[in-house]
Amino acid sequence: MIAGLFGWGAGLLLAGNIAGIQRLQSLLMLAIGGAGLLWGLLATGTARFEQAVVANQAMLAMLASVSFLRLITLPSTGDDERLPTGRAALWRTLFGVHFFGAVINLSTVMIVGDRQSRNRPLSPLQATVLSRGFAMAASWSPFFAAMGIALTNAPGANLSVVSLTGLPVAMLALGFSAWQFNNIFDVAEFRGYPLNFQALWIPGLLALAVMLIHNSYPDLSILTLISSLALLLTFAVMLVRHRRKALYGLGEFVTEGLPRMSGELVLFLSAGVLAAGICSIVASESVRRWKAPVSRSTPGSAAAISFIFGLYFIVHDPSGYIPVSMAKFCWLRRT
Repeated sequence: MIAGLFGWGAGLLLAGNIAGIQRLQSLLMLAIGGAGLLWGLLATGTARFEQAVVANQAMLAMLASVSFLRLITLPSTGDDERLPTGRAALWRTLFGVHFFGAVINLSTVMIVGDRQSRNRPLSPLQATVLSRGFAMAASWSPFFAAMGIALTNAPGANLSVVSLTGLPVAMLALGFSAWQFNNIFDVAEFRGYPLNFQALWIPGLLALAVMLIHNSYPDLSILTLISSLALLLTFAVMLVRHRRKALYGLGEFVTEGLPRMSGELVLFLSAGVLAAGICSIVASESVRRWKAPVSRSTPGSAAAISFIFGLYFIVHDPSGYIPVSMAKFCWLRRT
């Protein structure tokens, strides 16, 4: 409850920064969730108000902690540095965005996209490379909120198994995407981003540490483990690199960098209210008498749902993010 109250306090302070579609999504989830809580209160005399406060707090802690990694991980380029072009630049940007994004999440897409669009608007190929490279990391990265949600909602799912099987799937998907780009676009004109793969030792070390410690202490929450290691590694590297200026850099990020996560913060808080409202409705006796078309999750039903969602979103979501996330969730539920 303490974490939940602090989370809602931050959400209320930063709510004014939310605009556009995120504000609409948040308001809709709050309205539906609030109606569900009211339904449960009137129908059963109880409602899951505590769940509405505490839901997703571990996820938010992980997102905030992982965001600190951008201070030590993502390479930057000067304004006067020329962007690489051609097929090699496409492969380098595609896989670079994938691996850096797998650790520091959406920050990679924003920083790389901002640099690529500084002198001219992003081309359709550039935008698709960023979207595909980032989205495929949802198949294996333990630092994605999608992984935390999937592990939380699929009892018995093992992080190591999911990550080690998802990584080759992501590599195949990226290879297919690069081949597809070569056949659809003129890649000779592609302007990439000069990512420095020597910096990959930090995300690699962090991912390895998470896997090893999780295998040694399986009862330790994976979200708590990622949050703690991300903060400790950032502080250690900052201390070695900048010494006395390390605390100043961390403090500056807390006051300027973390508030930029207002969109994710408010959306996750609103989603918690929505989930609590739905649970309150389902718990009522009038709803429990309904007969669902699928009485329980089986390998067949999960595969069918995954196939249907995949076919639909391949047509309607070229970036690939929604089908990857949905197919992964259905596969975890099946296993």
